[in-house]
Amino acid sequence: MFKKKKSLKPVFLIFTLIASSALLTGCESLFEEQRNKYELVPEKNDKLEEDTYYVKSGTDFYPVYAAAGTAMGTALKIEPNRVLWLMEDESLVPTLYKGEVIAYASQNELEGTSLERFKDSGYSIGTYQMEWDEENEEFDYELSTVIEDSSCYQVFSEDKSEKFSIKEINGQKVSKDMANSAGVFTCLEKDADYEVSYYSGTYFEKAVFTAGTHMFQAYELFSLDDVEATKNGYLEIHLPEDLKSGWYMIGGKGIFKYVAHERDSSKEPFGDEWNDPYFTNEIDSYSYAQKYSVSFDTTTRDATINVTINPNSIGDDGISVQAQSPDGTIYDLTNEKVSNTYKGKYETENGTVYSVTLDEAVPGKWLVYISPKTIEVAEVTVASAEFDEEKTEVSEEFELLEDATNKEFKVTFSGDGDINGVVVAPDGQTYVLQKKDTVSKAYYYNMPYLKAGIYVVKAYHNTDTKIEEIKMEDMETDAEEDIITVTG
Repeated sequence: MFKKKKSLKPVFLIFTLIASSALLTGCESLFEEQRNKYELVPEKNDKLEEDTYYVKSGTDFYPVYAAAGTAMGTALKIEPNRVLWLMEDESLVPTLYKGEVIAYASQNELEGTSLERFKDSGYSIGTYQMEWDEENEEFDYELSTVIEDSSCYQVFSEDKSEKFSIKEINGQKVSKDMANSAGVFTCLEKDADYEVSYYSGTYFEKAVFTAGTHMFQAYELFSLDDVEATKNGYLEIHLPEDLKSGWYMIGGKGIFKYVAHERDSSKEPFGDEWNDPYFTNEIDSYSYAQKYSVSFDTTTRDATINVTINPNSIGDDGISVQAQSPDGTIYDLTNEKVSNTYKGKYETENGTVYSVTLDEAVPGKWLVYISPKTIEVAEVTVASAEFDEEKTEVSEEFELLEDATNKEFKVTFSGDGDINGVVVAPDGQTYVLQKKDTVSKAYYYNMPYLKAGIYVVKAYHNTDTKIEEIKMEDMETDAEEDIITVTG
């Protein structure tokens, strides 16, 4: 009996060791799998997936990364409320360097694609789409706008309410400038801990959260059409030579990080360089769209802008049609929620018409933006516009023989009514005259830089008002004088 027990022991030990070894081996494979989850792995040319964009580095291809967020699909216009976020998965975002290309494998033709740039908004505790409450001096938001797996989600998801209001961070009252227009905190440091005071419904709470979620906000939009076929089974998409360093989404599929220096260069972007703007003015920022213009010579009641397009040219991404007034107001003809306007969409024998009618349109040049660029536009017109016959136009021309700086256009008037007017630059661009206060009988427009040419000031008034003077003069500046004191 004893001998049998002795002979069984080594067998049992061997079995235990084998079982333990198997368990340990299994754990190691699980740990290895977890580690590899966030490792960026390249593909080779013969392994490329259909309709996928890749960052091409030598003979390696890295797929762009489908980051989480509200920015789903291809953008047709700049929408600052589109946000993305990254956490541990940031290591899966490939980096493209200047001179390199994007590869795209597909059985379908690709004439071009969109490139959407995202501003690096820094690190957050995991909230977005917060709304500033001016009266109560707090940021309001709901559980649906808290990022899962973020520092604060577990606390908020188990809280007493699904509506929250942040009052203080580290004992400091929050202010509107702490967040961007997408309702994302932009004042927090990476991986730092913050004590947040907030209301959950009517209950006052405090909790410590970590700013560990990297946030991005839609910023600029481009149209890429430099596409080249290769004999290797994929297309090469070339980026603009002067593209800025930043975070980009291509074709609505995924993001990559772009460095505006060659791969072997010692230069690397840092700080605000990632957000350095590409466009220097608002009109240029619509480079991704087709541009058209219509004009109103005077103040116009019931002004209607019609855009007729070929419906067969609308792809899966849809269409965006926007009209911009001379004062910069944007009217979205494809968005049903537009206040103080009548909008319509109807079919004619010439195509689909997108229409917007305004109670009153200011005089000057209106711009119409249509995207994507593949949309076939039949015509852009002003239809059935009833001009305000009570308005009288008074105009004055000013000629600049050479470029000038710091000029002010001024229109003074008298009477019981009010006026409006515009300055028309040599290139046809219009600028709306503005009132400096509610008391003075004058309208102004200041230009820091003027190209040589003829500038026309047009003022419009009713019968109860008279235009007194239209003039151009040097603009008053607040330049400080240096006072040097000599002692001796």
